[in-house]
Amino acid sequence: MLGPISAYRAETNTVGPEIESWRSVHFPYKTAGEIGLPEEGQVRPTMPYVMASSTFWSHVMIEHENALAQK
Repeated sequence: MLGPISAYRAETNTVGPEIESWRSVHFPYKTAGEIGLPEEGQVRPTMPYVMASSTFWSHVMIEHENALAQK
């Protein structure tokens, strides 16, 4: 997660739309083709994609709704 602390609501344990939220699954040195997903920049907003394809940092990004609403 990334964003201002003021967007966190402790009373409900929720965050506002100012917070970007995502998950990532790392697959070192795997390519997007090997993983079976498109690379960054080749996807619809709700689709997981591969960042840093074929590098040590290769990973699948899964963005959550709050992050997608801001784009």
